[in-house]
Amino acid sequence: MQNLFNQWNLSDSEKIVTTHTSDVYKVYQNNGELAVLKHFNSQGKVDEAEGATLLKYYEGQGAVRVLQNNEDAVLLEYADGGELADIVYDGQDKRATDIMCDLVKQLHAERNTPAPTSLVPLERWFRDLFNAAKTSNDPLILKAAKVARELFETTTTNIPLHGDLHHSNVLKSNRGWLAIDPKGLMGDPCYDVSNIFGNPINAGDITTVAQRQSYLADTLSDKLGYPRDRLIKFAFIHSVISTIWSGSTAQDDAERVIIAKQLEPLFS
Repeated sequence: MQNLFNQWNLSDSEKIVTTHTSDVYKVYQNNGELAVLKHFNSQGKVDEAEGATLLKYYEGQGAVRVLQNNEDAVLLEYADGGELADIVYDGQDKRATDIMCDLVKQLHAERNTPAPTSLVPLERWFRDLFNAAKTSNDPLILKAAKVARELFETTTTNIPLHGDLHHSNVLKSNRGWLAIDPKGLMGDPCYDVSNIFGNPINAGDITTVAQRQSYLADTLSDKLGYPRDRLIKFAFIHSVISTIWSGSTAQDDAERVIIAKQLEPLFS
């Protein structure tokens, strides 16, 4: 990793965290400004590649800027003003939703540059749901797979998607609120806000309130101009597939199951 420090003129590293894809460091650039260095492991070179591609496409509009990158690492703009989740924990869930809507508008705005062709198609992203439905007797999984197929068959607009937009992936910076850690997907824009319904984490007293699901659907549809019915359906299938991705049972992941069951009656 020393080669990266020499090549990108970095110094004074401080490890922030180790994730399943990378070691993350706070570093100083040669101009004295802070940055975040993500040094990928073998899994990260696969999982993080399209995220870096998408961040470069955003060009800092609603997301952190990519300062340098190669196949081994990415150097990112530093944002450490706190997570959007903190606002929710402080009792300001509606304010956080408004901030998220403003951010999504920036991320989904049309750009002069063409969208990257390497982004992962959303239908492929849901392959675990379709595979699970082949052998499962769980009515939620079967219903989610059916709804997902209907959504993909009726999708008319495909745009670059963050793919993991939730309250802990939105940070405050001196440029305002910025998204981090995108997955780098391509698909229906309605999917990109699905994760909001089940987040922030450790806030089950907020996220599992049935009235919140209706409020979020109404607000997101009104502010973003996306069909309410499709927003709810994508949130429903995302809640179900989240239990599959985590390898959990209904008892282990009760919050996601509760949210899915609250969303199911809301769509036609």
